[in-house]
Amino acid sequence: MGRLSRFTAGIAVGLCFGYSGLSNPLSAQSDENIYKPKSEKECFLTGSDERLDCKVYSLPLNYNKPDGDKVDVFAAVLKARSSKGTNDPFVVLAGGPGQAASEVLGIVDATFRRLRNTRDVVIIDQRGTGLSHPIQCDIQDDIETLEEYSASVLACKNAQTLDVREFHFENVIRDMEEIRKSLGYEKLNLWGVSWGTRTAAQYLRRYPDNVRSIVVDGVLPPQVSLPLTVAKSSDRAKNKLFELCENDEGCKKRFPDLEGQLNELLAKAKAGEINHEGINPITGEAVDFKLTFESIAGSFHGMLYNADAATLVPLVVDAAAKGDFNPWLTNNYNASVVGGGIYIGSFLSIICGDEISRTTPEAVKAAGAGTFGEDAQYRSWKAACDVWDYEQAEADTHDVLNSDIPTLILSGNLDPITPPKMGEIWEKSFSNSRHIIVEGAGHNTSFTSCMPRLITEFVLSLDVEALDATCLDNQKSLPIFTTINGSVN
Repeated sequence: MGRLSRFTAGIAVGLCFGYSGLSNPLSAQSDENIYKPKSEKECFLTGSDERLDCKVYSLPLNYNKPDGDKVDVFAAVLKARSSKGTNDPFVVLAGGPGQAASEVLGIVDATFRRLRNTRDVVIIDQRGTGLSHPIQCDIQDDIETLEEYSASVLACKNAQTLDVREFHFENVIRDMEEIRKSLGYEKLNLWGVSWGTRTAAQYLRRYPDNVRSIVVDGVLPPQVSLPLTVAKSSDRAKNKLFELCENDEGCKKRFPDLEGQLNELLAKAKAGEINHEGINPITGEAVDFKLTFESIAGSFHGMLYNADAATLVPLVVDAAAKGDFNPWLTNNYNASVVGGGIYIGSFLSIICGDEISRTTPEAVKAAGAGTFGEDAQYRSWKAACDVWDYEQAEADTHDVLNSDIPTLILSGNLDPITPPKMGEIWEKSFSNSRHIIVEGAGHNTSFTSCMPRLITEFVLSLDVEALDATCLDNQKSLPIFTTINGSVN
């Protein structure tokens, strides 16, 4: 996919339907109408050295028009090692929205190998990502204004061969259900990370009888508005990081005024006073551009996602405040190419209809008042949504979801977008749940310390109270880097 620009590097959460005249859009098909894969074969995917059972389904672009355009949706199964495996697989729901599950296979396979003794692991690239008709957008790095960003997004939309309105959230959920039926599974164990927690919730809302258990990590409850919470969530993570520095003698001495330095950078960016001439650390090409308030605020927000990597942030802020933006931009460029990326077109088809369309600029501005990022994230999102085609979410999409399905809720205490209070909100409406908060962790905790074992034990037993989470008691933040070589007191 196209690498994220400075405008898009911070948009994905690791976080669109509303047809008029729609008649029972989510009604299940009868068994006689189960979709069969148009192709199936063994294949290899990056991150795993095993042969997978890979299938491509040709599914309706619009389920109301089953004889109309089709979209290819890719699914792969890592078979259980035991011949007596269960019929309730572990299903990977990637984040974003717009992340491809096939592109995070490696870490998933390594983390949950024990589960595969008795269960298949299923990955589905949601339509618009990975191997499922990816909607690629090449947003150039030299874009300096929201107007230029909108024009680039519009060009991307106009280049698509399928109607981007049909890559909305409800169709993603329906695709999942059709593939479940085709594969013959009775119930699913859903593991959702970041926006994947919303996917888990919406699948449960539509098909409650088909879910055995849920693990949600970095939770975005359906009733929570992302545009109205992102600024305060990010500000909270920033404050906690700066407090760690303030409470460390060496860090406080080295960086006595991080807050002031960041505020000065943001003020200069807002005034159009930050220009950068340097080298793109990925391509080696010379770059010369202006850093806007949106790009500074968005990329700083992105630096906070990984709590371990965030220990470099004081160094990066200090260097930028002194005129050296190379560390800042290196961090930003690296964030855009490491790990499973976000397919911007897929992201927009969902986020515009599910989030941006449910609030107003005035409400978002008020919600972000007093935070470092203000409404910068929203304005970047809205600039893209203004030129993208999308469908609004179904009326019940953001209703509180109540369930007694066994559910494990995970939060990182330093998460800049889905902080622990989001997990608390989720827990209130899930009567058979447990919320585990991991100290010193950022966005997503499933791969932290003993968490893979706890998740595995939960899926096997469905007993949230029996989990012994004392293995996380000594988890804490890494020391802040005061030099490029580490922490020096």
